[in-house]
Amino acid sequence: MQYRKKMISVILTLLMLCAMILPLPVAASDGSISITGVTSPIAYAARQAAIKVSENAAISNSGSFSNGSLVYTIASATSDETLSVPESLSPATGNGDVSIVAGAVFLGDGAQAVQVGSINSVNNGQNGKPLQIDFSTPLENGDFLSNVTGNVIPGWTVNLNQVTLGPLASKTQGHPVSKSGSGPYVITGQNNSYSFTTDRNYNTAGSQGYEGIEMPMAYPGTYNKQVMYDSTIGKKVLRMWFSGTVQDNGGTPYDSVFGPEAISAPFSAKAGDTIAFDWKAENGGDDYEVYGFIEKLDGNGHVTETTELMYGRGLRQSWTTSTGTLASDGTYQFRFVCGSYDNSGGHGLGASLYITSVRLFSGNINYEVVQKVAQMVTYHNDSNTPAPVRNITMAATNEVGLSGSVPITLNISTVTVPSAPTLLSATPGDGLVGITWSPVQDAAGYKVFMNGDSVAGAVYSVVDSVYQYVATNLTNGVPYTFAVKATNDGGDSAFSNQLSATPQVAAPGAPVLQLSASGDSYASIVWNSIIGATGYKVYVNGDAVANAVYTVTDSVYKYDATCLINDTLYTFAVKATNAGGDSAFSNEVTATPHRSSSGGGGASAPSTTPATGAVVFVNGTAQNTGTANTSTLGNRTITTISVDPQKMTQRLDAEGKNATVTITANAKSDAVIGELTGDIVKAMEQKQATLEIKADQASYRLPALQIKIDDVRAQIGQEVELKDLKIHVEIAKPTQEVAQVVEDAAKKGNFIVVAPPVEFSVTCTYNNKTVSVSKFNAYVERTIAIPQGVDPSKVTTGVVTEPDGTVRHVPTKLTVIDGKPYAVIRSVTNSAYSLISHPVAFRDVANHWAKDAVNDMGSRMIISGVGDNNFEPDRDITRAEFTTIIVNALGLKAGVGDNPFTDVNASDWYSDKIKTAVEYQLISGYGDGKFGPMDKVTREQAMTMIAKAMTVTGMKVELSAGEVEDMLKGYGDAGEIAAFAKNNIATCVKTGIVSGRSGNLVAPKDSISRAEVSAIVARLLKKSNLI
Repeated sequence: MQYRKKMISVILTLLMLCAMILPLPVAASDGSISITGVTSPIAYAARQAAIKVSENAAISNSGSFSNGSLVYTIASATSDETLSVPESLSPATGNGDVSIVAGAVFLGDGAQAVQVGSINSVNNGQNGKPLQIDFSTPLENGDFLSNVTGNVIPGWTVNLNQVTLGPLASKTQGHPVSKSGSGPYVITGQNNSYSFTTDRNYNTAGSQGYEGIEMPMAYPGTYNKQVMYDSTIGKKVLRMWFSGTVQDNGGTPYDSVFGPEAISAPFSAKAGDTIAFDWKAENGGDDYEVYGFIEKLDGNGHVTETTELMYGRGLRQSWTTSTGTLASDGTYQFRFVCGSYDNSGGHGLGASLYITSVRLFSGNINYEVVQKVAQMVTYHNDSNTPAPVRNITMAATNEVGLSGSVPITLNISTVTVPSAPTLLSATPGDGLVGITWSPVQDAAGYKVFMNGDSVAGAVYSVVDSVYQYVATNLTNGVPYTFAVKATNDGGDSAFSNQLSATPQVAAPGAPVLQLSASGDSYASIVWNSIIGATGYKVYVNGDAVANAVYTVTDSVYKYDATCLINDTLYTFAVKATNAGGDSAFSNEVTATPHRSSSGGGGASAPSTTPATGAVVFVNGTAQNTGTANTSTLGNRTITTISVDPQKMTQRLDAEGKNATVTITANAKSDAVIGELTGDIVKAMEQKQATLEIKADQASYRLPALQIKIDDVRAQIGQEVELKDLKIHVEIAKPTQEVAQVVEDAAKKGNFIVVAPPVEFSVTCTYNNKTVSVSKFNAYVERTIAIPQGVDPSKVTTGVVTEPDGTVRHVPTKLTVIDGKPYAVIRSVTNSAYSLISHPVAFRDVANHWAKDAVNDMGSRMIISGVGDNNFEPDRDITRAEFTTIIVNALGLKAGVGDNPFTDVNASDWYSDKIKTAVEYQLISGYGDGKFGPMDKVTREQAMTMIAKAMTVTGMKVELSAGEVEDMLKGYGDAGEIAAFAKNNIATCVKTGIVSGRSGNLVAPKDSISRAEVSAIVARLLKKSNLI
């Protein structure tokens, strides 16, 4: 017996110890709602992935949670702590499925997903704030987050006029106040007059009447609206206000003026549903007087019932909530009326009404919905030195105010911070320094710092397996200091040792010199171009000469020596030079100038060739409508072909629409200009004609409509007649400066220029004012000849080089014209175009199904690798990566337009690409001002962006509603396709750009890999006839 008692005692002791050590389920300790199953304490390592805090929470059946909430609060929270709910890219539609998309809570019913709640915009769990999930359904743009275009507020109709309420102004009717004197009233002001209904009080009911009797009068004032951000509640709101002045010439008026008013889009609701909205009001010139109604509509959209939800009159009303319950099923709309009451008499009228969070509470939000949301909530702590214990309170409140809460404890540990690495080397180069360092155990990555340990932020971060970094775009001759830190989830190490290096360009190689000509007192020498040279020094009479007699720039490879003594032997040599120094001497050449027997000699002055007739072709038929003039400017020859306006107009009239006017320059010039007057261009525009300029090595096809001659004239001045405008369409060899930019870009971009750059430009001139046309609404075609001796298969793409050295791919297709190879380039901008060789073969696609597409897109500079010549073809692509690839593929200039997204920062590597994608309407965000750049792209999102890209490439695909359904019905999961994506997916399928996955599945919600995107983009460009 004694032994049995001891055993029982031991067992009880062990159970008590287990209870002290093991986490146990915790139940709600207060309120009327029972919360069970929450495990506490929970172990968590700071800076690690977020952990669920109520994964097994169970909430009792406590009635409806419509208009209820779920709130998590951290005691003594810090800004390093975050509470959040994982979000999906699209709502789940399965029966009972709960999902969070862009801050909205959705509940699936087996056919669709309906929004039943949202994350509170103020208590959003970020930076230590409580996480509050409100279980209500905003109406269409009931939170005013949708973009406002012009005067249109999506989901709302705003009437910026005087509003006559009549009997609806029930709060103010029949309430007399003192009034002395007699009318009439005269109301004056500076703005346009409006007719309005007075709402006057009198102390007698005679001819004057009581308040509420309509008395139309002329009233000057303005009615205004705006969507604005209210910092006191952290939300977007609609503000309506009225302003004006009133003056009485016979007594004291007490008028009310109503307007503007806002009416919501109609919505369906059921009996018992709750409606609510938040509002505030404030005086302007005098008191506010505002109304809020709910209106029931019949099948024709006519109002059949009006119920007052809110009335206010006074000086100021802070934010408050008004609610109501619908009595019957039907279609409803909200109506909000702003008004102003002249409380003081004879003074200003004006007041503001603010509205937000207009919402509907459906009766289907039960405890199971709240429970599923609770099971998703996570906690993350980003602090290097977190408190060891964190306490969270989870609280749930239902529709009638019943609540329950439960405490959750987290025991926080930390990850060991890695030790400092050792910087091993710093090797300088031309505009760069390469550094290496030793690996560090437990490091997840490394941060590189440049110019001292005082630098606040790393200039570059690499992953754990990379122990080197090359800093580029540095200034030669300037010393740079480098240091490195190792990093992991525990934080950053101390700085490594520092190493310094000074980037310096290497001296160029020596040129090869030739004698070009010699004559009376002169000699000419030429030499080859040297890569890396910025200039050349010319030496005369032996290598013993200490100083060059002449220095020329890199793009000049000759020298004319004049004023020499005839019959005297001269020796010439050349050195190439750059910032790294001079090359060795070239070979020597000699010359003995002498006077020819015929006398004369010497160099001729620049001249202008007299104007001659030129042939212009219209639809391939030669027309004697042009005049050619060749002149020289410096060392450049310029051929200008002017078109006779009268003759060309007559020819266009005879040819009709869609004619092609071809201007051909037979002379080999540095620049070829087609010159037309503005009235010719206008005539060509009206007849949808195309202008083509043909030079020796390039051509330019430009629809006249793209010149936008009316816009050009507006920029110069509307009073200018079109016939006085001169339009120059030019094909030219680049200037020395542009050629240098292209060469420098090739060095940095690791590609070879196989056809020298050609500049295409369109300018419009009147007197001394010139307007450049550099951007078009559609692709414009340019053709560049592939030089003799260049293998066309080595040409990977055409590129644009911007003045700042930025290089971008433009869609390029190789073709053969009259037996000669050409590259056809299509782009929406003018600039300097070059043909390049940039072959790419990623190591990790050598045996991949998408090898050809991936390497082709890489060679065209559309996609890029991830380092070490790898591509990661099977990794799911992010929205930022996908957007960047689409912009690159279409050859669009980055950084054009604005960034509307709050989660895309100017410093992000993809920000300029996203600006351009928004400008060309290729992308849209989630509707809450966010883009989600790091989110994975779903197949339906990808096909939507591809379909939008087709409008840029010029692919026209028209589908009827019935054809869309027929196109998709063969797929077993067509019911999962979001409404916004149906047309886009059908378009992609019809064109063959995208096909199904795994037989008869579209897989719209699946992610899409980098390899798949490469193949899809390649097909888009090929089917658009761009490559």
